[in-house]
Amino acid sequence: SNVYMLQSRLQELGVESKTFHFVDNSDYIYSEIKVILEDYDVLLMSGGVSKGKFDFIPEVLEQLGFEKLFHGVAQRPGKPFWFGKKGTKTIFAFPGNPVSTFVSCLKYFYPWYNKSVGLNFENKQQAILSEDFYFKPNLTYFLQVKLHEKDGKLIAKPIAGKGSGDLTNLVDSDAFLELPDDNSNFTKGQVFPLLIFR
Repeated sequence: SNVYMLQSRLQELGVESKTFHFVDNSDYIYSEIKVILEDYDVLLMSGGVSKGKFDFIPEVLEQLGFEKLFHGVAQRPGKPFWFGKKGTKTIFAFPGNPVSTFVSCLKYFYPWYNKSVGLNFENKQQAILSEDFYFKPNLTYFLQVKLHEKDGKLIAKPIAGKGSGDLTNLVDSDAFLELPDDNSNFTKGQVFPLLIFR
């Protein structure tokens, strides 16, 4: 499902794309990416970037000469995200769980793309948290929310998540509210950045 979701997001930006599927074999992945890079400047990948037995992507990209700019972001979902460059080639390697791929695309690829085509893009959207919310880990948390307007203000109501593996859970949501990593208790009425996808 992830490649079709990413392709649909690219279509919204007016970007044509082609999908590929890699089997869990490092030599195969190496040879496939090497050929793909002859025709494409940007790759959006999903899966194979964590620390599992078949997560070959970081190793293969290093073998291909890519500079790892970072691997791992203090956030949930999407913590194992890998990003790197080699000359004019750029790779976004998102974690394989569907919600992780989705939120990482919105948070990182969208701003990068807009700036790369000369748009002075900065996400200034915000919303008001409709009720108290608690999140313990010391990570930025992208909370799934339903949006509505009240007295000219945008209100974000938390939607119970079913984990980063459940893409269909986003059907009930309109956006992600970005909760900072310096707190665990978030109170009704606080204002936070927003990533709208509907």
